[in-house]
Amino acid sequence: MRGVLISVEGLDSSGKTTQLALLKERLEAEGKKVAVFKFPSYEKSYYGTLIKRYLDGEFGKVEAVSPYLIGVIYALDRLEMKDAILSELESGSVVLLDRYVASNKAYMGAKLPHNEQNKFLLWLDELDFKKHAMPREDKVLFLEVPVSVTRELMQGKKQDIHEQNAAYLKEVWNVYMELAKQERWEVIVCVKQNKILTREAIAEQIFKKVEALL
Repeated sequence: MRGVLISVEGLDSSGKTTQLALLKERLEAEGKKVAVFKFPSYEKSYYGTLIKRYLDGEFGKVEAVSPYLIGVIYALDRLEMKDAILSELESGSVVLLDRYVASNKAYMGAKLPHNEQNKFLLWLDELDFKKHAMPREDKVLFLEVPVSVTRELMQGKKQDIHEQNAAYLKEVWNVYMELAKQERWEVIVCVKQNKILTREAIAEQIFKKVEALL
């Protein structure tokens, strides 16, 4: 029986890694086999090391680098993990992804004027799911933590060229919100009255969405 592929998306510092760890722990406690992949894979992937150089600002500021060029590199980073992901799915695992294609769409699409974004999103979708034949997610969980909150959570942390640019992150957020209207997406409410919910409250929302798939 094929496993289930679930990606968790959101802005930096929205709690993706924490929530994936909690979800993995709960699923394993219920006897599920779970595999986790994190993108970009940085040190694990040939292309991940190149992405780190980009995020460190080695190739210039955000607007200096074409989203098509960087988008391909991000896609190749995912492609390197394709066989491992498919193997886990074929063995029946619940495969959890800390970012996936949607992150590439949101962060790279945000570089473009609004009237060019849709063309880019369709191009990237074709690259990943047709050209590279990557498996499509069964569910995308979007952690709804707006820029104003994530900026506060980033205080005191080393920030890459994306995180340093508040105006850019607001556009990334806008792209994410449009993507979240699509089928297979679920929005996880993480903030109420400008305060982030407890990690347990967020985890409970996530588990209910995942439980329905199993």
